[in-house]
Amino acid sequence: MSRSNTPKYRRHATGQATVRLSGEDVYLGKHGTQASRDKYDEVVQEWLANGRKRVTDKSGSVAKMLCEYLKHAKVYYRKGGKQTNEYPSMKRIAALVGKKFGKTPVEEFGPLRFKSVRKVWIDKGRQLEMLRRQPL
Repeated sequence: MSRSNTPKYRRHATGQATVRLSGEDVYLGKHGTQASRDKYDEVVQEWLANGRKRVTDKSGSVAKMLCEYLKHAKVYYRKGGKQTNEYPSMKRIAALVGKKFGKTPVEEFGPLRFKSVRKVWIDKGRQLEMLRRQPL
């Protein structure tokens, strides 16, 4: 029994079509649509042509990356057809990152810059907590 070397077109729990390439899920659009099948053909052919290695596009700004992530998060963070509390949290974090690093090229945004965003987020949380504790 031989096993196919072509990655499978699959249905993700979110209703999106996916294919796993180089250990990473690539989202293709709504499962079962011709557009998602065309995207599948495109990314698999690109992957095969690149020696079974994932081609990643690191060009663009952090703002562009955040927009793409929020499109994904809007679909992914759903349960029973309704948006979960995680999506609004992702939007707030993306807004903070975008405000500080939106124009930064993606390849220049790394863990140290994200840590600086995290520090601002934590500091804001502390400020809110202090306001809650003050007597009226």
